[in-house]
Formats: sequence, C-alpha cells, structure tokens
Amino acid sequence: MRALPDDPDTLDLLPVFCLDWLHILDGRIWPAVLEARDCAALHRLGHTANGSFSQFGLADGAVLGNDLIACSRVDDWDGAIRTVAAMRLVVAELLEQLGQAAS
Repeated sequence: MRALPDDPDTLDLLPVFCLDWLHILDGRIWPAVLEARDCAALHRLGHTANGSFSQFGLADGAVLGNDLIACSRVDDWDGAIRTVAAMRLVVAELLEQLGQAAS
C-alpha cells in the first residue's frame, strides 16, 4: 500500500490529480505520443510526471516519470509501454486507497 500525503489540502486535490493522470495516460496524451513514436513528447511526458508526482510526495510515480525520460533517450518504446502500465497501476492503487480512506 502506498502512503497517501499527510497534508489535508494535498489529500483533497489527489482525486482530481489521479483522474487527470488517467485521462493523460488513457485518452489525451500518451496514445498520441505512442502512435507518433515521438521521443521529445515522451521526454516531456516523463518530465511532467516526475514533477507532478513529486509535488504530491508520490515517489513511485516520480520514479516512473524518470523511467519515461530514460526510455525517450534510447528510443525504448517497449520500456515506455511497460512504464505507462506501471504508472496506471500506481494511479489506480491511489484511487482505491482514497476510496477506502473516505469510507
């Protein structure tokens, strides 16, 4: 189980953050990056993930952002696909925890 942020304001923003990342990964950005095999866009996605997950104190997501950056540097699309799948799991687990915390 991943640790949720302690700060109540950050915790209040976390559901929207998670839903936005699911939209990025499933509908808005990742599919277009993958289809175009655009390494520069993959690098930006990784950089954005690293920064945004770090701001929420979510180290697992930040590390995966760094992994996407590494994939972009060597044109590793199989690695990027695996990393995005892992990022989806991180977000899904966070949403599950948030649901349990609200109960």
